[in-house]
Amino acid sequence: MDEIQLLQAKFDDLVDRSEKVGCACTRFLSPKELFYLQNHIRLQHPDINYLVDGGYPDAERKLIFVMSDYYEESYIDKEDYYKLVCIEGSGYHTNTHKDFLGALLGLGLQREMLGDICIENNSAYVFVLPKVCEFLQTKPCPLTTVGRDKVKISFVDLERAQGFRRSFEKVSASVASLRLDAVVCAITSLSREKSSSAIDLGLVTHNYEIPKKGMTQIKDGDVISIRGHGKFVINVTDLTTKKGKIKINRRFQRSGHTCYVARSHSSGQCRTDRPVG
Repeated sequence: MDEIQLLQAKFDDLVDRSEKVGCACTRFLSPKELFYLQNHIRLQHPDINYLVDGGYPDAERKLIFVMSDYYEESYIDKEDYYKLVCIEGSGYHTNTHKDFLGALLGLGLQREMLGDICIENNSAYVFVLPKVCEFLQTKPCPLTTVGRDKVKISFVDLERAQGFRRSFEKVSASVASLRLDAVVCAITSLSREKSSSAIDLGLVTHNYEIPKKGMTQIKDGDVISIRGHGKFVINVTDLTTKKGKIKINRRFQRSGHTCYVARSHSSGQCRTDRPVG
């Protein structure tokens, strides 16, 4: 059983459990895991009652809540399933998403226990499973430094996260066809030959899988990752150029440089940061 099959099998067990307890929830899922599970739901569980949530509208890492037929979304108290932790820096050092993530994983925590890490000024707001919250509350506190900076831990109401946003670069392009190699060529400015070579070498993934050939057709909402260039969410429009080319939009996040923005309630200031991993 491969990684995806195991993920799907665990989800099937979760569906069965929800019928007994009313509501059951996954741990934090990566975009790839979420993509495969939503396809699995569509094919194997088309009638189940479920909710996808990551703490704020633009969240990347999310949980899936599975509810029985009688259970309503309004019954869910999300504080029972995840918390929001603030790791406040001293202000004397600047830490990145990589620094905060590394410090948390260095405590022995697994990535699936952590949701998005949103940066604001010298602090990070981290979505965590309740067991992580309990761990961070132990005495003495297990997390006192991030990088060279001394930090303080506090716990924040989830409402604080509603102002969080992720920033993307949105760019338009035109393609002769919606073949994968043509789209890769258009969004990277590589030649058609180099685009095809990148696909053949396994440097390109389409919807989190390595495509077998460049002739794969791209659809609206597809995700293309190109090593060294970044990850792109493709929006296929109904517009064409005078030469008959199809216009597409791409929502772009540079490889290892997804930007998170946490908006301050007090000052209106915001900061973007570039997380890795």
